[in-house]
Amino acid sequence: MKITINRFFKTALVFVLINCLPQIVSAAMDDDPLLYNIMIGEMETDDSNSNLFSWDAQAWLGKNINKLWLKTEGERVHGETEGVEVQALYSRAISPFWD
Repeated sequence: MKITINRFFKTALVFVLINCLPQIVSAAMDDDPLLYNIMIGEMETDDSNSNLFSWDAQAWLGKNINKLWLKTEGERVHGETEGVEVQALYSRAISPFWD
Protein backbone atom coordinates (compact mmCIF):
# COMPACT_ATOMS: atom_id res chain seq x y z
CA MET A 1 0.00 0.00 0.00
CA LYS A 2 2.81 2.44 0.84
CA ILE A 3 4.58 1.85 -2.47
CA THR A 4 1.41 2.59 -4.46
CA ILE A 5 0.68 5.79 -2.49
CA ASN A 6 4.26 7.05 -2.85
CA ARG A 7 4.28 6.27 -6.57
CA PHE A 8 0.96 8.11 -7.00
CA PHE A 9 2.23 11.28 -5.30
CA LYS A 10 5.53 11.24 -7.19
CA THR A 11 3.65 10.88 -10.47
CA ALA A 12 1.24 13.68 -9.55
CA LEU A 13 4.09 16.01 -8.55
CA VAL A 14 5.99 15.34 -11.79
CA PHE A 15 2.79 15.95 -13.79
CA VAL A 16 2.16 19.32 -12.07
CA LEU A 17 5.78 20.44 -12.50
CA ILE A 18 5.99 19.47 -16.17
CA ASN A 19 2.64 21.03 -17.08
CA CYS A 20 2.58 24.14 -14.91
CA LEU A 21 6.19 25.29 -14.61
CA PRO A 22 6.54 26.62 -18.17
CA GLN A 23 3.34 28.64 -17.74
CA ILE A 24 4.52 30.09 -14.42
CA VAL A 25 7.86 31.11 -15.93
CA SER A 26 6.13 32.82 -18.85
CA ALA A 27 3.58 34.44 -16.52
CA ALA A 28 5.90 37.40 -15.90
CA MET A 29 5.19 38.51 -19.47
CA ASP A 30 1.40 38.12 -19.28
CA ASP A 31 -1.06 40.60 -17.72
CA ASP A 32 -3.47 37.83 -16.72
CA PRO A 33 -1.38 34.70 -16.08
CA LEU A 34 -2.69 31.19 -15.56
CA LEU A 35 -2.47 30.47 -11.84
CA TYR A 36 -3.02 27.36 -9.71
CA ASN A 37 -3.09 26.30 -6.07
CA ILE A 38 -3.07 22.82 -4.52
CA MET A 39 -4.10 22.38 -0.88
CA ILE A 40 -3.98 19.04 0.92
CA GLY A 41 -5.85 19.33 4.20
CA GLU A 42 -5.54 15.69 5.24
CA MET A 43 -3.57 12.73 3.96
CA GLU A 44 -3.59 9.98 6.53
CA THR A 45 -2.65 6.31 6.51
CA ASP A 46 -2.69 3.71 9.27
CA ASP A 47 -0.96 0.39 8.72
CA SER A 48 -2.42 -1.25 11.83
CA ASN A 49 -5.29 -3.73 11.63
CA SER A 50 -7.68 -1.19 10.10
CA ASN A 51 -5.38 -0.42 7.11
CA LEU A 52 -6.98 3.05 6.85
CA PHE A 53 -6.23 5.64 4.16
CA SER A 54 -8.12 8.94 4.11
CA TRP A 55 -7.68 12.22 2.26
CA ASP A 56 -9.13 15.71 1.89
CA ALA A 57 -7.69 17.91 -0.84
CA GLN A 58 -8.65 20.75 -3.15
CA ALA A 59 -7.06 22.60 -6.03
CA TRP A 60 -7.90 25.43 -8.36
CA LEU A 61 -6.64 26.45 -11.78
CA GLY A 62 -7.50 29.62 -13.63
CA LYS A 63 -6.96 33.32 -14.14
CA ASN A 64 -8.03 36.32 -12.04
CA ILE A 65 -11.69 36.22 -13.06
CA ASN A 66 -12.49 32.57 -13.88
CA LYS A 67 -11.27 29.48 -12.00
CA LEU A 68 -11.95 25.75 -12.01
CA TRP A 69 -11.98 24.17 -8.53
CA LEU A 70 -11.47 20.45 -7.92
CA LYS A 71 -12.29 19.10 -4.45
CA THR A 72 -12.04 15.52 -3.21
CA GLU A 73 -12.26 13.63 0.04
CA GLY A 74 -12.66 10.00 0.91
CA GLU A 75 -11.68 7.02 2.99
CA ARG A 76 -10.54 3.47 2.30
CA VAL A 77 -10.52 0.70 4.93
CA HIS A 78 -9.08 -2.76 4.23
CA GLY A 79 -8.79 -1.88 0.53
CA GLU A 80 -12.51 -1.13 0.26
CA THR A 81 -13.71 2.41 -0.47
CA GLU A 82 -15.98 3.56 2.35
CA GLY A 83 -16.89 6.88 0.79
CA VAL A 84 -15.58 9.26 -1.84
CA GLU A 85 -16.69 12.73 -2.85
CA VAL A 86 -15.31 14.51 -5.91
CA GLN A 87 -16.50 17.96 -6.99
CA ALA A 88 -15.65 20.07 -10.05
CA LEU A 89 -16.75 23.68 -9.47
CA TYR A 90 -16.61 26.89 -11.49
CA SER A 91 -15.80 30.19 -9.78
CA ARG A 92 -16.17 33.69 -11.23
CA ALA A 93 -15.08 36.88 -9.47
CA ILE A 94 -17.93 39.40 -9.07
CA SER A 95 -15.78 42.07 -7.41
CA PRO A 96 -12.27 42.27 -5.91
CA PHE A 97 -11.81 39.50 -3.30
CA TRP A 98 -15.33 38.06 -3.90
CA ASP A 99 -16.04 34.97 -6.00
